[in-house]
Amino acid sequence: AFVVEATTDERAWVTRESCIFGMTLTPPGGSTKHFDVIKAPLFFRDGRPKGLVILSRDVTAYREAMTRLRESNEELEAIYNESSDGLVIADTGTRTLVRVNAAACRMFGYQPSQLTALSLWDLHPDEGREQILALFQEIRAGRLRLLENIPCRRYDGSTFYADISAQPITYAGRPGILGFFRDITGRRAVEEAVKASESRFRKVFNSTYDAIILHDADGRIVDVNDKMLELFGVRREEAVALSIERDYSSPDSPMWLLREYWRAAMAGEERFFEWKARRPHDGSVFYVEIYLRRITLTDRDVILANMRDVTEHKRVL
Repeated sequence: AFVVEATTDERAWVTRESCIFGMTLTPPGGSTKHFDVIKAPLFFRDGRPKGLVILSRDVTAYREAMTRLRESNEELEAIYNESSDGLVIADTGTRTLVRVNAAACRMFGYQPSQLTALSLWDLHPDEGREQILALFQEIRAGRLRLLENIPCRRYDGSTFYADISAQPITYAGRPGILGFFRDITGRRAVEEAVKASESRFRKVFNSTYDAIILHDADGRIVDVNDKMLELFGVRREEAVALSIERDYSSPDSPMWLLREYWRAAMAGEERFFEWKARRPHDGSVFYVEIYLRRITLTDRDVILANMRDVTEHKRVL
């Protein structure tokens, strides 16, 4: 602990910036405690060191809770029901739903007991069942993880579309599939609005739940919506001046791959992938799922990048 304290003291003085680190202490005969520590250096006006402001927070309870969440199905349910995505677990043998979260119930319009009485096929229109069966087999074999623009059927018979992230798991000792359903009604509305008119597009553009960036083939930003400003913590006047690669992406993200996706999108292909994003002001990193497609504005083709924060999703997995 003393070595850590000395090292972080030196780092704060040398960098002249605040530093944040974790510390674990186990006193003789006592229980282990975990702390988050912030050190901020203070200087006189002439640049001489004045002192360190040190804030320490006991995060032992938080760390222990996170450990239990990883180990306990009962506590995992709390995360399930806080997720904005619809989560379902299906038994691959019986092909029936064995567990659902609150978001899935709202999405499909069922009570939990009603939803878990259904089979996988009941979640989709009759005419699409053959396709769903083929996709189910691919997921079960581990060859497919992301399904885009899949038609789904609500309790009242109406259809909505979802992107589905799925993977094989073991649940209650049996093979199963964990699926995250994301209602893309808003995204589809944006796409339809773009086709219809610029004015109608602007209204839907700023009311959709997802963050959206419009940019050209080289990544130069043309426009962003209000959700993007909220997600990345930037002002509208600065948002378009910042760089997707330098400012909105984590430094360890594969930029060459991002440019490959842009080229494919401008060629008329759609791309759906996970990306490590970065907030430019505080440098915090988070995960997003991105859906790319080419759209035509009044005078040119651009890429519509539809993003959603999946950091909570990653924590569940």
